[in-house]
Amino acid sequence: MNHMQRKTTVYVVIAIMAIAAVSGAVYYLNDDRSDNDSGPLTVTDVLGRTVTLPAEVTKIVCLSAGSVRLVTYFGSEAVDRIVGIDSYDAGTTANPSNYDMATYRLAYDLRGIANVGSEDNYKDIIATGAQVIITSKTSAADVETIQTNTGITVVAVSADGSIDVDEAGFEQDIRLVGQVLGMDARAQTLLDGIAALGQELSDCRAAMQTSATCYVGGMFYFMKGGLYMTTGSYYPFVVTGATNTMPDSNNGNPYQTDKKALMEAGADYLFIDGMTLTASSATFAADRADLSTTVNAVQDGNIYATWAYKYYGTNWENELVNAFFIGAVLDPTAFSYDVTEKAQAILDLFFPDAGLTVAAVAAQQGEMTQLAW
Repeated sequence: MNHMQRKTTVYVVIAIMAIAAVSGAVYYLNDDRSDNDSGPLTVTDVLGRTVTLPAEVTKIVCLSAGSVRLVTYFGSEAVDRIVGIDSYDAGTTANPSNYDMATYRLAYDLRGIANVGSEDNYKDIIATGAQVIITSKTSAADVETIQTNTGITVVAVSADGSIDVDEAGFEQDIRLVGQVLGMDARAQTLLDGIAALGQELSDCRAAMQTSATCYVGGMFYFMKGGLYMTTGSYYPFVVTGATNTMPDSNNGNPYQTDKKALMEAGADYLFIDGMTLTASSATFAADRADLSTTVNAVQDGNIYATWAYKYYGTNWENELVNAFFIGAVLDPTAFSYDVTEKAQAILDLFFPDAGLTVAAVAAQQGEMTQLAW
């Protein structure tokens, strides 16, 4: 099955998984507690490790990309349980000016949480008094090493940068974190909301009369970005019916292409990620003359800015926001809604009680708008 076929079946997969979850058949969760039992909970994480959690988890350390983001989706009550974060989420590693490109950091203030540095800083992790560590480390051996050296239960989530918001891996993470927090109802509310938004996009796409070729640039991956950092696996294009001019590569993650490839592929629309908008603008100015010879989007001025798609993992809420924005650009008749209202509804869904506004995100990540390039 190719990437496009996989994506077009994803809502059926979500529906099946939701039914399985309700029946208690989701394979990675094993709730040992009866309705009247407040004893320990046994879960199996994404690496297949079975671990036992306290009856009530009130202190959590989050390590590696995506783990804090997942917890913030459960609201301020969950965020208040985080007693330790790594140096990236503390803002002491990487470029400080990029800190707010991870939208969850705009939603909830993390700066007062203890900075434990990294996964191997066992002393500081232990000092937090955490009952559970949530990490996106991908090696079971590494995760076991953390657990052995800290004496703290470690739960591994995938939080993979290539996982999109409508995929089984994302649902698995949400349900697992919901179990750790004892907030299964919130997990279901979030997943139901996402499924409804996905269905809305699907209905809009079915009403489209034309298809457009599109290119996304300006993405960011492993501290690199710019106009020619692109991806052939771009959720907003898939769910809006756009044809991605770039091939899928790098296991679905962003990768570096070049001016020649873009000129050969062409595109009716260019969408530039807000993550590296300034650098992309400079490159575009230098290459505009060449690009304008073959790229319709440059000739017609169809160049648009979107919110940051990936920074320290995927901004899953921004995936949906960008999808609704791009749909309205490509076919405002089929994708007929107020983009700002839709974006606000998505922020409210993902960050309950945060009060995060579209204007606040735009102030840090740029406006979703047509660019005068």
